[in-house]
Amino acid sequence: MDDRNLVRVGIVSSVNATARKVRVYYPQLDKLVSDWISVLQQPLSVSTGTTNDHKHSVNITGWMPKVNDRVLVLYAQGFSSDGYVLGVIP
Repeated sequence: MDDRNLVRVGIVSSVNATARKVRVYYPQLDKLVSDWISVLQQPLSVSTGTTNDHKHSVNITGWMPKVNDRVLVLYAQGFSSDGYVLGVIP
């Protein structure tokens, strides 16, 4: 992979929320579609507590982009196809 293509902007074309992976369409690169690439997640930190009369519980799910979201992708240098979605570009 050329060093000029390590950081790319593309459009999410498919989402696998269970695996936390997406496929990304790059219209500027001859309409290339990526293999499944990982979506980076922030570590989740949750504190729950109990008051005198009730208990607090929290259900947290990781962030995932949606189909048609424009995303920023970072690829590993070399011949690797390993890419990582860094976030959505508004």
